[in-house]
This record gives sequence, C-alpha cells and structure tokens, in this order.
Amino acid sequence: MAIAPREAAHRMIDYLPEDKIAYVISILKEIEGINISEEDPDELDLLLIRDAKIDNEETTSLKDVVKELGFSRDELQDRD
Repeated sequence: MAIAPREAAHRMIDYLPEDKIAYVISILKEIEGINISEEDPDELDLLLIRDAKIDNEETTSLKDVVKELGFSRDELQDRD
C-alpha cells in the first residue's frame, strides 16, 4: 500500500538531524506562496517532452562516467 505524500514528508523530516530542520523550514516558506496551475501541456510542451524522451534514450553507467572523467571510484568517495 502506498504511503500518502504528506505522511512520507513527515517521516522524512522526522529522520533529519536537528541542524537540517531550519533548511526544510526555509524551503517550505519559499514554496508556500508558489501557485502551480494544472494545465494541459500545449504544443511547445509536447514538443519539448518528445525531444527529451528522444535525447534520453541512451544511458551511461556511473562507472563509465567516472572513467571518462579520469577519476577512480575511490577518489569520489567522501572520507569524512
């Protein structure tokens, strides 16, 4: 059974360390006033969606990207 989005958000916040809560509050205050309208995609939106799907057919593994950039996996790991 899927969890409701509000409940999922509450659970995520409950697991955050106390020092991260201020960031969450700041983000919530920023998005509180945003009005996102529910509109059907227009012709340009549909074109952009189609192009994005075409452009994203090819995938590359993280391992290959790391190798391509000249790093090793160990260099990318946080050691703190």
